[in-house]
Amino acid sequence: MKNFEMLKNIRTSKYDFDALTVVNRFQKGYDILGKIVEGITYLLQAPNVKTHYYRENSIFLEKALDMLIYLQGFLPQRCYLDYHIDSETKDWVSAVEYAFIIGKLLNCIAECYKFDTDQKDNLKYIKMAMIKILTLLDEWCYYKSLKKVTPLKNIHKTIPIHSQGSFINNSLNSRNGVVVEVTTEQNKIRNGEECSSNVDNSSSQSNLNNKQGFHFVKSLDDQEYEVPKYSIMLGEISFLYPVHWLFSDFIRQLPEILKNLTEEEKNNGSFDSIWNDIFSFNSKIEGESNVITKENRIQRLMEYPLRCMTAFSQIYSNLWIRNGLSIYQMASTYSNVKLRSISYETNIIFLQVASLALDSNVFLTSLLDRFEVMDWFRGKSYAQRHGFSNEKVNLLVSEFLLFIIKLLTFRKEINGKGFEGNLRNEIIHHLIKKPLSFSEISSRIEKRYLDIEKDITGDIENILEEVSNFKFPYGISDRGTYELKTKYYDEVDPWFYSLSFNDRETAKQKIKEYILKTSNNKNDNIENIILKPRMEPIDPSSGFAKLPNLCRSKVFNSIVFYTIWNITKEKSKDAEAKEKIANVTDLLDEATYLIEIAIEEEKRCAKTNTNLPVGNESFIWNATHQEFNIESKTMDSKIKLTFDEEEISDIEGAGNSEDTKTEEDDPMNEEDSGTMEIETTKEKDEKENSLK
Repeated sequence: MKNFEMLKNIRTSKYDFDALTVVNRFQKGYDILGKIVEGITYLLQAPNVKTHYYRENSIFLEKALDMLIYLQGFLPQRCYLDYHIDSETKDWVSAVEYAFIIGKLLNCIAECYKFDTDQKDNLKYIKMAMIKILTLLDEWCYYKSLKKVTPLKNIHKTIPIHSQGSFINNSLNSRNGVVVEVTTEQNKIRNGEECSSNVDNSSSQSNLNNKQGFHFVKSLDDQEYEVPKYSIMLGEISFLYPVHWLFSDFIRQLPEILKNLTEEEKNNGSFDSIWNDIFSFNSKIEGESNVITKENRIQRLMEYPLRCMTAFSQIYSNLWIRNGLSIYQMASTYSNVKLRSISYETNIIFLQVASLALDSNVFLTSLLDRFEVMDWFRGKSYAQRHGFSNEKVNLLVSEFLLFIIKLLTFRKEINGKGFEGNLRNEIIHHLIKKPLSFSEISSRIEKRYLDIEKDITGDIENILEEVSNFKFPYGISDRGTYELKTKYYDEVDPWFYSLSFNDRETAKQKIKEYILKTSNNKNDNIENIILKPRMEPIDPSSGFAKLPNLCRSKVFNSIVFYTIWNITKEKSKDAEAKEKIANVTDLLDEATYLIEIAIEEEKRCAKTNTNLPVGNESFIWNATHQEFNIESKTMDSKIKLTFDEEEISDIEGAGNSEDTKTEEDDPMNEEDSGTMEIETTKEKDEKENSLK
């Protein structure tokens, strides 16, 4: 606690979150934080302390949250639109150091709530801890949202925060330059106020009549949805949100607990209502509008992980090019091997949980609005939009589609494989790129699992012995390498979340060559081989069984359709002129793969008789019935999507015939699963008449 108080007090006028100069006096902050984490980690090594003493005393988690909130949104960045940055600094290095230290602490805290056979109330304690985290995050997100909508100086000079020992006031003070006051029961008595008296918020009374930071957006399905209002290009983002990371680390512990629920817990509905219970936290914010709904709060919580992912995509789409090389280094570090499990993966996990708690149409509309690609899908040009261009927005759309693929296919925490299974999967996807030496493999894998306090060299050796062939070195300067056995190509997913574009193409090529080599049809061509989705199945007991429901929304169907329409069909004369899309192949591959994912998930649900669509909530039903209004030179204004009858019959044959309908179409190749065709309403009527 002494070091904890020192950490609070070392902040100077420059030790804020807008600009941080790394000089000697700030090295003291690293040292103190490192000592705190090292001490906590050491104390929690004892099993009884970790799984009983810590989890049963909520004050320890509260103190940890007080420290983590201090670094929430550390070192924000702004996009330079009109001029280049004057000078680049290495301030982002300090953010990496803090993230690396904090990552160890987060993993250590989450380990305290993992499944323990000697503990009867595993689910109870982890739910209480997650609700406590969300309550604090909700308060923090609310005060951050005030800055987005209206300058804080125009709202009120003093923001009361009724949270004893909280750092929210320090964060706001250092960022916004306003006086933030911590109001406690003792302070009220000391100032002669009654504990039950309310703070005078005359200027905030107007906030009760509207929702701060929200607006209505007309989505691609022509429906309006209420989503948070923010622009990454005009606002600020940060890659460090440790409280969000901690919540995701708790989610990593949850599948194992749900898998081992007692019969009593299963019968009382603990499994079915897990996400509803966790997100039904009681807000402790005073002065907030009463019209804020539970859905609004969840959207506000997911905003910051979503901004990280959006900014990451924008940076790699060259929209932040005026910020210099340092922003690319920061984004690369955020997603590289060292910090991926701490930051990048935790943001994906948080957004996956948000997609389970929100309506799928609302969730996808939030993504479209944050990426600012809604107009691209509507066929509008970005040539005149400040900060954008048609060429760059095409790259951004590609990143957007890839992001949805990652949300749907990231299964590391929910596949039920555990640590050894995921380690094996990681090694296989490293070796599919190229043969690697043991030192290269172990260094990459160990960086990936730096937060695990054990030597995994023996585990790596056992896995390599199973899945690879060792090639001895040819000379003195050569090194022996491990090459993946061809029979394990079936376990490779080319769209694995950590594979780059080049790695993905390499994996596809190797798998196709292997299929062609082992195929009975020797006259077949490699170009005719189509790879079906290979994502890992979701463990039904993980709590994520409804993750594929994103594919059953009309907005998802619209995203797929308008992507293919924009890159394949000519526009009418009245439509805005757009530059030729350079990355047509990438967009088409990603859109087609989304279709394949949706169909494959429908098949899996039908086969296992789990998460079956209710009524018309099916991707197949939406794809065959949803109409789109488009402008075309050669086609009617209303069109629908059709699928081959074989795909529909596969799902109907598994017991889902009531919820899927189709129309007759020309037969297609069996391998061409998920292929989407476009037909006019006129052609559809002619087919129906001919069938009659």
